[in-house]
Amino acid sequence: MDSMPMPLQISQNSSSGILPKNPAGSSLTLYIESDLLIAGQGLANANVQPGTCKIWGTDQSTRGQNFQIAGRGALQSAIYAPNADIAVNGNGDMMGSIIARNITFTGNAAFHFDEALAETGSDAPFGVGKWRELTDPTERAPYLSLFTGW
Repeated sequence: MDSMPMPLQISQNSSSGILPKNPAGSSLTLYIESDLLIAGQGLANANVQPGTCKIWGTDQSTRGQNFQIAGRGALQSAIYAPNADIAVNGNGDMMGSIIARNITFTGNAAFHFDEALAETGSDAPFGVGKWRELTDPTERAPYLSLFTGW
């Protein structure tokens, strides 16, 4: 039996706070038009590759959406939500990619870009042209003024 991708659409806030789990060897695509909170272990992606879990923010209103990865929330995913404000805070940990209106990292939040996502399939309306990690303070120093006041 062949497996087929199964998209899931979330169209309103859920008071239960329960999100699906993505077992090893599978893929998950979420279409979300509401706000999203991932805290604790809210979305478990058992796959090492973030490209196996795609989150599409579909709200087109001027208000947009709010996505938050907080507490000890960990997420391995490719997020495309150009009309969303995304906050990763506390000990939130994100591995993958984020396309958003605004992205904020506070506290001990961590982000790890997955370079394999540069080779995504044809369903991605974006791509990575170049990526260079600035690993020491000397490399980062010329760019610090760009981030003042964020």
